[in-house]
Amino acid sequence: GLDDLMNLRDTTRPYYFDEKTAKIAQSIQGNETLKTLFDTMLLLTNDNQQAVTGLAERLKTIQEQNV
Repeated sequence: GLDDLMNLRDTTRPYYFDEKTAKIAQSIQGNETLKTLFDTMLLLTNDNQQAVTGLAERLKTIQEQNV
């Protein structure tokens, strides 16, 4: 009926089929810092995206070594 037409989205199926992608999206949604980082990354050139990713990977390595 009309209710079915108004609610076309199937809520029994996840929005993302890949569980890892769904978890990342959920993390971004709940964290303003991650939202800002993701939004900013989309505006950068590919070279600058790679530079930021490289920096993040180096920081992760340093953090892991200090744990």
